[in-house]
Amino acid sequence: MVFEKKGDAVLAVNTANYNGAGIEAGYAITDHIGVYSSLNSFDITKREVNNGLGNDYIWDNEIMYFKKYNSGLYSGLNVGAGFGQLNQNNSYYTLGLNRQFIQPSLGISKFGFFEMAFSMRFTHLSYTLKPLMSLETDYDRSIFYQYFDFHGLVNSEYYFVEPAITMGFSYKFCKLQLQYVGAFKTKHEENFYLRENLVASLSFKLNELFSREK
Repeated sequence: MVFEKKGDAVLAVNTANYNGAGIEAGYAITDHIGVYSSLNSFDITKREVNNGLGNDYIWDNEIMYFKKYNSGLYSGLNVGAGFGQLNQNNSYYTLGLNRQFIQPSLGISKFGFFEMAFSMRFTHLSYTLKPLMSLETDYDRSIFYQYFDFHGLVNSEYYFVEPAITMGFSYKFCKLQLQYVGAFKTKHEENFYLRENLVASLSFKLNELFSREK
């Protein structure tokens, strides 16, 4: 529940339960179509030394269809794609990720300041691995993949179903949102992801902020 009408310009910051933080921005091109971009940095990669926030990131870009009804109901459909990198501080390889997703949502607004929405994202996810060392011989490749055990992560395609419940509280041009999100992988393989997370975000409608100042 990002936009309400044409010309809405949104800037937001977020933080997550698992050592994450991000920045988001979007603009409503029409009364029903908007674009949105979000860059999130976090620390999820398993390793012996904790390198802290920024070790992993993902950048998503979306096109949104939205409609707000006079009854207070709100419907939306997001289609987007993202890319990122895991374990950036590793000196031996780069591990990239790509995902594409579609997300329908349904919500309701009440009392002029409270809203609640339910959404369901369907995601396709894949990974790319690029060694940063010479692997010219079979022996070198064997040692590399034995030492860095990826559990077949790179050679597989993954599909997720990600339901979420979001509550929002608005005041003038500001909105605080709290979201609980789950993730369910369709294949029962090695678990390498977070099954749930809690995200808080604070957004500002820049068009309303500047119009109030005028």
